[in-house]
Amino acid sequence: VTKEAFTNAVDALGFVGAYDFCHMPTGAKGRNLRVTNLGYAFINFEDPARAAAFAFAFEGHRFPGIDSDKRCVLKPARVQGRWANEEHLRRSR
Repeated sequence: VTKEAFTNAVDALGFVGAYDFCHMPTGAKGRNLRVTNLGYAFINFEDPARAAAFAFAFEGHRFPGIDSDKRCVLKPARVQGRWANEEHLRRSR
């Protein structure tokens, strides 16, 4: 799944404009020799109610057209907030 596919799925569930940060780490090349995601993403919602609604809507989500039985599992991140996430990402590079 690409970051674009992830954000398109989030938006399709009605969360367009509800988040202000999204990061999907990438790693080694997969079977098709393209860089692949690491299997997780970080997304920040400014409104806790929207975050809870997203968690309810996205838990167990499967991406169509992906050859995998994996389903999305959501957990709160250790780092919270857009600024803190951006700073954490900047420092980890």
